[in-house]
Amino acid sequence: MIRPPLTILVFCLVALAGPLLAHFDPGTKVRQFVITTEETTTEIHIRTPLPLLFGDILTGAAPDEHGFLINRGTAETPVYALSTEAVAAHRAAFAARLADSLTWKIGTQDGSPRVRAYRILSELPLQALVSPAAARDSLRQPDATGEVPISDGYVDMTVSLGFAATDAPLVVQSGFPALDLPEDVAIDNHIIDHRVSPSRSLVRGGQLAQVLVLPTSQIGVALEYAYQGVLHILEGLDHVLLVVAMALGAVGGWGLVRNVTAFTLGHAVTLVAGFLGYVPTSGWFIPAIEAAIAATIIMAALASLRGTRSSALLYTGIGLLHGFGFSFVLGNVLGPDSPELVQALAAFTVGIEIGQLMIVVVVLAVFAGLAHISRNWTLRLKQAALIAMGSVAAFMLIERVPVIFA
Repeated sequence: MIRPPLTILVFCLVALAGPLLAHFDPGTKVRQFVITTEETTTEIHIRTPLPLLFGDILTGAAPDEHGFLINRGTAETPVYALSTEAVAAHRAAFAARLADSLTWKIGTQDGSPRVRAYRILSELPLQALVSPAAARDSLRQPDATGEVPISDGYVDMTVSLGFAATDAPLVVQSGFPALDLPEDVAIDNHIIDHRVSPSRSLVRGGQLAQVLVLPTSQIGVALEYAYQGVLHILEGLDHVLLVVAMALGAVGGWGLVRNVTAFTLGHAVTLVAGFLGYVPTSGWFIPAIEAAIAATIIMAALASLRGTRSSALLYTGIGLLHGFGFSFVLGNVLGPDSPELVQALAAFTVGIEIGQLMIVVVVLAVFAGLAHISRNWTLRLKQAALIAMGSVAAFMLIERVPVIFA
């Protein structure tokens, strides 16, 4: 029978879990940057979701003087569309808005951005911006016409800065107020820097409300991807629960090392395989992996509750499934045709391991401290935590299984 404190703990964990979104998030909007340098200027090719170009208007910080946005919803529930007729009538004002949407600095000097060309798109093209040639090809295509829903639309543009930035740090920040995004919408900024050879790529989430200094060295790029790996495992509830259950169930120090090593080897293999596309492409695969990951948490929690020595093969298999989950995230962060592929894969994997070790150290430190107070209560708390984590994982499993057959 579950006692009241355990019931409360289970309820709190389930509540904190929220919607328990999977790695594959259809609400993620990608803003792409391709940076090049000529003799006297720095050119930045940008593909940006439409809402990010109207943060000041959508937040009420500025009026829509030129009527760029049309509300097809209600005052309480607005549904905005971009009027391409208004854009055609006020091209200079629209170009100025594009230039003001991001602020640029080269070192400490203002970049003085100027929009050289732009194109309105009704939806995100299949061909990503990975090179200046791809950006130029896109700008040669015709603009969208009529009204373009801003939830679906994008703008391609080429921005020139006042002078070359070959070695100096390039700093970018949003020029408009940040939007209040729904829980199922996220912004990813994918940046490919062709100022150096070989080209460098990195990703940073968010609306760039805080300044982003683009790395100027190979070490800086590696640290960025390691940071993304750490961030992913710490923000991923399913991975955190698995690592905590594994740490709580370890029988001795050697058992913990063996389990962590087996888990690491397993997910390293499928992270690379999944990222490179050696997986089924059918729509059921990602939801099936997400459901299987939830099931592995239940398995790990049960194994830890029994207190017996778990097989390394068990954690190797669990690692194989979680590696696919990591690969889905890395696929959103880095395309298979992006530069510095090996370095990014290695750094992302190292970041995952650092995050994993951080969780293990914290869990062991907390329970070691509690054991000095009361071994009996520490054992009960450990059991309660494992039951609670298994309950949350069961909730995940129930939520994710129907998606496989949707």
